[in-house]
Amino acid sequence: MILRNKVYKIVAISILLSGIIVLGLSLQLPFGSFSNPKAGFVPTVFSVIWVLLALLNCILELKKPDKTPKGFDEIDWKKWLMYIAVCTVYLVLLYSMGYIISTFICLVVMIKMAGYGSIKKSILVSLIFTVCVYLLFAYAMDISLPKPFFI
Repeated sequence: MILRNKVYKIVAISILLSGIIVLGLSLQLPFGSFSNPKAGFVPTVFSVIWVLLALLNCILELKKPDKTPKGFDEIDWKKWLMYIAVCTVYLVLLYSMGYIISTFICLVVMIKMAGYGSIKKSILVSLIFTVCVYLLFAYAMDISLPKPFFI
């Protein structure tokens, strides 16, 4: 019960701490300047914004009185754990089957677990999303995504 009353505060502090860690790591990279950015430019700017917003969130959360969030007792923890399991399987599949196959499979499973629409709709949405993100990364940003081990 005590943990339930403090869950938002714990999450806010965790987000702040992770932002500080990312900021510390990004400061180890060369920053450059606004006219000539180096490898650490974007991560540093991003992590500074992250820390500032997380600090604001943390202050706001710590000022709130302790109370159990509405619906917290109604959370389907088995389903939540299944989502975590699917994400873990996704990471394993990502490096063995590549981005396209693993993302498509895991999205279909997650959409069905969420209960949105038929299997045809899940397949169509997953396919469109996977292809659009692949095209964005591969062609618009020229960033290669993991490929299947058999290619």
